[in-house]
Amino acid sequence: MENELLDLMPSTVKVAPWQAYAGAGFAAPQFGADVTYQCRISMRDEYVRSKDGREIVARGKVFIPVTTNPFTTKDRITMPTAYTPANPPILDVQPEQDELGIHHVVLVIG
Repeated sequence: MENELLDLMPSTVKVAPWQAYAGAGFAAPQFGADVTYQCRISMRDEYVRSKDGREIVARGKVFIPVTTNPFTTKDRITMPTAYTPANPPILDVQPEQDELGIHHVVLVIG
């Protein structure tokens, strides 16, 4: 990753990968260990289309400089302490590509 781009990513978030649902009925999700990522957080309300076609309001986007996409909408994101809520839902995962493949991933948060 280019150092100039990383300079634009002054924040860090933690993402815990979803593993399974535990128990019966309304089961609680189980997550793996948190992984810390350098990122850029852009908070701005905007309408986005959910996977089922509904229009919903996204509260912001988190830009993470990774060259593979380890994220899903089931994962748990933990924002820095200044952000509320601390664990917003991940509404969408958008891998951004250049001529070499995935350049970074954008997590759209609710």
